[in-house]
Amino acid sequence: KVDGAPSAALPLGDSDALKPGSPIIMVGNPFGLSSSVTWGVVGGRGRVVAGLSDSPDLIQVDAHLNPGDSGGPVIDPRGEAVGILAGCLGDARDDVAGGGGPHPQGIALAVPINAVKAVLPALREGRETERAWLGMGIQNLTPELRAEFGVPEGRGVLVARIVEGGPAAAAGLREGDVVLSCDGTAVNGPRDLVSFLAGRRPGETAAFSIVRDGKEQEAKVTLGTRAAPGGAPAAERAGLILGQTPRRVAERLGPGGPAGLFVEGIVPGSPAARAGLRRGDVILEVNRRGLAGIDEWDAAAGAAAGRCLVRTQRGFFVIRIDE
Repeated sequence: KVDGAPSAALPLGDSDALKPGSPIIMVGNPFGLSSSVTWGVVGGRGRVVAGLSDSPDLIQVDAHLNPGDSGGPVIDPRGEAVGILAGCLGDARDDVAGGGGPHPQGIALAVPINAVKAVLPALREGRETERAWLGMGIQNLTPELRAEFGVPEGRGVLVARIVEGGPAAAAGLREGDVVLSCDGTAVNGPRDLVSFLAGRRPGETAAFSIVRDGKEQEAKVTLGTRAAPGGAPAAERAGLILGQTPRRVAERLGPGGPAGLFVEGIVPGSPAARAGLRRGDVILEVNRRGLAGIDEWDAAAGAAAGRCLVRTQRGFFVIRIDE
């Protein structure tokens, strides 16, 4: 609520009451057009999009939404706020779901208002909201992966990445482990693990049941605190998934193929997405310096004061990393 404003604060509703098909309206600021109103329906519940929000139960919103609508309220027919838009998805030309380009496909995700209510007491008291952190990346198990790791259908998530020095690494977890349960609660997909973490605090210890080399075993993990944005690698903070430029792409860019980094993915709603970068771009320079590898990117972008200038094969873009 804004003090002195003529209208009362928007009441907070119950996001748990929303179901697929529920009618909703949104108010946002698309392309600078303030107080724009649009309407749509709830397209689904329980969506999880890495990098967009830590909420394990994002609301899929199907409506005519655009960049700039993020942060606006999702309102139910009773006029109550039931969510906050977190970002639009998709650019058909990116050839990737959640490309985050400038041509959204009418799908957005919102944080449920009940998740917001959970942190309001801490915010009112001026306290920071700390989230439990494992320090590992996970992925769904496809039928092929299940056969490879010997995990039955409907169980587990695969550990795809371990952060050096993180809680999972300290507990001895490895890439290729399959997490079956946490403190006795079954983990049948990424959402289950995210939901488990949402209810835990840093410093607590959790018992993980895992499968390694076809055998079940337990690992005790002392949960850590998620690093502040400035502590994460520059590419992660920018919302970029980077790799070395494939030879076939480099050859198309000119004689000899210029050195650069290939954008393998863009996190929806991230600074890179808002800047207009796309999957398939090749970053040739950062802050007017050429790139030969990931280390050069981290050094140049990490030294930037919240923003960096990148040049790709399509031109120049400014990424505001710490937004």
